Amino acid sequence: MTASEFTTAIQSLIPSKDNFYNLPKDFMEIYISQLSIRKKGNSIDVPPEDAVIDLVMNYDVSNLTIGIFSFKNELIENDNFIFFGTREAFPIAISKKSKEIVEIDWADENRVISFIAKNQSNFLCLLISIEELNQKLTFGLIDSNIYRDAIVSLYEIAGGIKYKNQLEDL
Repeated sequence: MTASEFTTAIQSLIPSKDNFYNLPKDFMEIYISQLSIRKKGNSIDVPPEDAVIDLVMNYDVSNLTIGIFSFKNELIENDNFIFFGTREAFPIAISKKSKEIVEIDWADENRVISFIAKNQSNFLCLLISIEELNQKLTFGLIDSNIYRDAIVSLYEIAGGIKYKNQLEDL
């Protein structure tokens, strides 16, 4: 999945205000605003396989929050990682060595605490699937037990069994 495909997919997932009929208006506004992605003025050429880098460099993702994942509007690098967002309070980054999306210890920026996805494309696909499931749960289209089972199965989208444990606590 490319950054452009991801932004199109997210835009298509923005729920209608009618979906929020039994939820507080403030909740609706916050929920919809967290799916906001806007193209930045100047485009920077980024290879398609660097979808997350493209997303952060060429789109305003400062409000984008999907489940417990959020984005920063800039990239920060060290020798081992390219940091682009957070998973709750923990930084998430692209490993320069393996190209995986990883969660980093906030107290030690060189220590991986979990593996999230095998690459940038899989990570964006994973986020789309998480958002689809979140909406089904939020709008009462599935119950929490089915949601839990579906979350566990997302490891295939992330890239395989290596990512299963990380996704079970979503």
